[in-house]
Amino acid sequence: MDRYDITFEPPAPIAEIKISKPFSLEFVPLKGKIDSGADKSVIPDALREIMDLKPGKEIIVKGYDGRITSKPTYYITVLLKEFRFDFIDVLSSDRKEMLIGRDIINNFKLLLDGKNKYFEIMDP
Repeated sequence: MDRYDITFEPPAPIAEIKISKPFSLEFVPLKGKIDSGADKSVIPDALREIMDLKPGKEIIVKGYDGRITSKPTYYITVLLKEFRFDFIDVLSSDRKEMLIGRDIINNFKLLLDGKNKYFEIMDP
């Protein structure tokens, strides 16, 4: 069981994760905000640049503001608790933490207890 991060307003479920390029053994630790409203996961632009990730493909996305644009995606490996996700196709955006979307969330059982400010990630 993990506690919500109360430095966010409102408090948010934040998981400690690690990401790498596919086939790499060098992982970068970062925080990941669990976002069940996000179709795809999103990494910070700065991290994409540091890791020198190359675009995989272009997809059409609709932002929270309703605008539709074409964006490149990037392949990464994600370590989250005891789960490993290879070749996850993610977007990149100007943000500090990773957004963990349903492309990852739908692989495990997730309990969000907002009232008590904790969450749990479990194997289904």
